[in-house]
Amino acid sequence: MLSTDKYTLFQERFAEVDELGIETTCQACVNILQNCETPFAMGVMGGWGQGKTTVMRHVKARLDSCADVTTVWFDSWKYDLELPLLLPLLATIRETVADIGAKAQGDLTRDDLVARVNKLIVIAATALAPLNAAGSAAAIAATKLSEMYERADSATTFTDPVTSLHNNFREYVERALVAIHGSGKSPRLVIFLDDLDRCSPHLALSVLEHCRVHFDVPGCVFVYGLNADAVGHAVREKYGDGIDPSNYFQKIVNLEVDVSHDSSPAGLMRKFLVDSMGVEMADKCEQYATGLVAAFSDLGLRFNPRVAKRLLYTYALGLSKFPCSTMPGLSARYDLLFATWPRAAARLLDWSTLRDYKQGVGEGNNTGGIVMQNRLSGAWSDIRSAAIPFEFIEQLFHDRTKVRGQ
Repeated sequence: MLSTDKYTLFQERFAEVDELGIETTCQACVNILQNCETPFAMGVMGGWGQGKTTVMRHVKARLDSCADVTTVWFDSWKYDLELPLLLPLLATIRETVADIGAKAQGDLTRDDLVARVNKLIVIAATALAPLNAAGSAAAIAATKLSEMYERADSATTFTDPVTSLHNNFREYVERALVAIHGSGKSPRLVIFLDDLDRCSPHLALSVLEHCRVHFDVPGCVFVYGLNADAVGHAVREKYGDGIDPSNYFQKIVNLEVDVSHDSSPAGLMRKFLVDSMGVEMADKCEQYATGLVAAFSDLGLRFNPRVAKRLLYTYALGLSKFPCSTMPGLSARYDLLFATWPRAAARLLDWSTLRDYKQGVGEGNNTGGIVMQNRLSGAWSDIRSAAIPFEFIEQLFHDRTKVRGQ
C-alpha cells in the first residue's frame, strides 16, 4: 500500500465489498452452481481486466459458506510453462481437498485422498505422453511419476489410460464428497480455473478439452475464466477457419456468463475514488475520471475497470502523459490513448503532428492531403494503423487548441 499525506492508493485486491457492481451476476452464478445438475461447466467470459477474477472470487467466497459444496482454486497462469497443465491442476485438487477431508474425517482420510490423486497424476501423465513428442515434458513426467508414487499400483501399465483416468477421477470425486459432506442430497466439487486467458492460447484450449474429456463426472463442476477472443483464435488455429468458436464453446461449457457491471462506469469510478483516495482527492480527480469514462466510449472501447484504476493512480501521482490542470478530461484522453495505442499516442502528443494529421485527413485525397501524407510518412502510418476514430482526433485537436489559447 502506497501512502502520501493526502491520499492512500491501494494495490489491486479482491475486497469483500462489491466495488464493481456485480452483485446480481455473482448471486445468479452462486444459485446456478449450487443447484445445477452435474457434471456442469460455466465459462466466465470477458476481456483482460473486465473483472472475471473478481466475479469468480466473490462466487467462490459465497459457495464456501454453502453446505454440500467444496471449492478448489487453480491459478492457471502460474503453471503456463509447465506442460501439461493437467498435472499441476490435479496436484492443486489433491492438496486442497485432502486438507478439507482431514478436517472432516482425520489424517487417515487425508492419506487416502492423497494416494488416490497421486495415482491419478500418474495415469494422467501416462495418458498424455503419447500426445507429445518423445522427450517432452509429458513423456518424461510419465516415467518420473511412476517412480515417485509407489502407491500408484503400477499406473503406467494401464492398457487404456484415458478411460482409466476418467473412471478413477469419478471414483475419487465420489470418495472425497462422501468423506467431506457425508450423504448430502447433492454434494459437489466446484473447481475454479482462473487466468486461462493469460496462458498461451493453445494451452488454455488443451486444459478445456482435457477437463471436458477426462473430468466430466457426476458431482464435479468447473468454472473457467476465459477470454473468448483469445481461445477462439486458438480454436481456429487448431481446427481451421471453418470451425465457429461459438459452437466450440457450446460443447465445452454449459453456460457462458458475460462479465458486465450492474452499476454505471461513472458510478463505479466515483466509488473507487472515494474508497481508495478519500473524498477530498476524489473531488480533485472527478473531472479526470469523467473524461476517462467518456474516452473509453469515444474510442469504441469497452470500459475496463483495471485499466481505469491504473490510469487514476497515475493521474493522482502526477504522472499523466499530458498533464493539464485546466482540462483534466484531455489528460484522460491522452492517458487512455497511450494505454491502448502507445505508438500512435506518442505521435499525436506532438502538436504539429496532431495539427497536420487532422488537417491532412480533413483534406481527403486532394493535392494538399497527398503532400501531407508524404511529409508525415512514419507518423501518418503509426496513427492510421491504430484505427483511432477521427472524431476522437478532432476532439484532441479542439481541446489542445483551447489549451494553447489559454
